[in-house]
Amino acid sequence: MKRLLTALISTLLIWACSGSGSDMSGATSETTNGIALHVADARQKPLAHARVNLYSKETLNKLESATTDDSGVAYVKVPVEECYLEGIAGSDSALMVWNNFDSTQKELVLEPSASVVVRMDSAEAASLQMVLAETPYMALWRDGAFVFAHVPAGKFDLLLGDSAIVEMSLDAGVTLDTVLTSAISEPDTVQLDSAGIFTFEDFEDGDSLNNLAKYYPNHGWYFSSMGDCKWTRPEDGRSFDAVQDSSADHGYFLSAQYDIGDSGMVILGTHLGTDSLAFDMSGLTAIRVTYRSNGNLNLGLENAVATDGGAYNKAMWNLPAAEKWTEIELKPGDEILKPSANQLEWNEVSKEIALLSFFIQDGSFIEVDKIVFEGVNFVYYAP
Repeated sequence: MKRLLTALISTLLIWACSGSGSDMSGATSETTNGIALHVADARQKPLAHARVNLYSKETLNKLESATTDDSGVAYVKVPVEECYLEGIAGSDSALMVWNNFDSTQKELVLEPSASVVVRMDSAEAASLQMVLAETPYMALWRDGAFVFAHVPAGKFDLLLGDSAIVEMSLDAGVTLDTVLTSAISEPDTVQLDSAGIFTFEDFEDGDSLNNLAKYYPNHGWYFSSMGDCKWTRPEDGRSFDAVQDSSADHGYFLSAQYDIGDSGMVILGTHLGTDSLAFDMSGLTAIRVTYRSNGNLNLGLENAVATDGGAYNKAMWNLPAAEKWTEIELKPGDEILKPSANQLEWNEVSKEIALLSFFIQDGSFIEVDKIVFEGVNFVYYAP
């Protein structure tokens, strides 16, 4: 049953919107495969390496994805069904747009993304999911509020569970802090995926943030090294763009190279949230990783808080060298147990997971296409 929530809204505009512009040179050209879109910011500067995605209006499934070239041009096929168009640029989704797709469109202007914090006084809200209607943008309850870290400017109906709360008008670059007072009954059960499957990362959106960034702020992927080891791609000071690659079979993926040296290791990792966030992942039934590497790798899920000795407890799994694309399934019970190195059974660490990391002491390259969690409904935990 649809539930109508009464809402009291107070807003705080922390930083103002920037201007917009649409008079750009260039034109859309039809090709045998679709159209060419000229993508630029509000000052008409072409945006290289921006992502253009098309979503089905009926299902909100992603139908088409492309990246702009150095001139800010992306080539997309025209789907047979009606679509929404999403544009994203910047390592932290700093520029965005969301609108109806028009196959005659010539240019696409990306503006500064907005941030939305929705605070509620209802205990039942923690069991619900908040959504910008007719978009893929969702937020879960965190520390007394729903947080949309990056969303495009525009008018959106805000949904809580299956109920429409209010229409929001988001200006470009604004941070909106909203207080809602509501009475909620018969709360819905929150699942990120009806099949209990969550694609944690597939690198198709072109930014450095894992897909939990749609729900919780996070810092994205990082590269670190110990001892004589060093990363050669990316080199020091290079952006995440340096490790993005693509192929016809796998779309976009991460491609990094390293020099293992005489001793030590390199680490490729990402926080699930910010430094202060951890998650109860005890429902995990499997991790599926699509990768290739000429080195023997270990993948760890680590706790948020260090032990008295300064180390971090973790569950660790092995990924053997695979120079052809391989999908491996890692399950609780198959961990590499080494308590002296803080490598424990999954059930000893699963309720406070903060980081996912690849620990590498062998080979010279790693490529990762997709990381999928099965059985997890991410529950925020404050360590």
